[in-house]
Amino acid sequence: MKLIIILSLLIFVFSGCNKENKKEYAISGKILQGCTNQPVANKEVILYQLISSNWTLQTSGGEVGKTTTDANGNFSLKYKSKNSNELRLQVSAGFGFSTIMERIPSEKDIIDFVIHDRATTTIQVKLNVGNFYTSNDTLLISDYRNLAVRLKVPGPFQNGVLYSAPNYEVMNYYVPVNYQFPLQYRINNGSWVFKDFQLIGCDTTKVIVDIN
Repeated sequence: MKLIIILSLLIFVFSGCNKENKKEYAISGKILQGCTNQPVANKEVILYQLISSNWTLQTSGGEVGKTTTDANGNFSLKYKSKNSNELRLQVSAGFGFSTIMERIPSEKDIIDFVIHDRATTTIQVKLNVGNFYTSNDTLLISDYRNLAVRLKVPGPFQNGVLYSAPNYEVMNYYVPVNYQFPLQYRINNGSWVFKDFQLIGCDTTKVIVDIN
């Protein structure tokens, strides 16, 4: 009998974790095309909450709000959170939707923020040389102009900009995150060094590589 009571309480508690938060929250902002000031006008906007499930296999999340941008790209909507997971914002694209911002915190009001849909950046990789090495040495380093092939740089190495990769597409994150492809480099047959960095939309993303 005690076991049945305990199991019933557990089911009640865990199933309650997925109950929808009855409080309404507001999100509003403006959506612009790329790195221009041109508005994304008359586009359907969907607010999506990441799916959550508990041990009873109940799920919550999915679409929590929908609206349409006006002629100036402005949008505003209210939603009720279905769980505590983060949100993402999507706009209509062709026969479906494309995500224009991820990692939006839930259960808080977010007012008047600007989103650049399909924003780009220029990744500028710069060497900060403490040890110049010799002509017998080679630096292998990620090349964001073509990630399939690493760039080979013969020594001796020089201070300054190594290369720039323009028009690199950026995903927007409300909560900043490190880029999923960290820069990798090594000298000769040494160990690979991994350098994390954050992409900066509509600006130059400067990545400084220390050569010691």
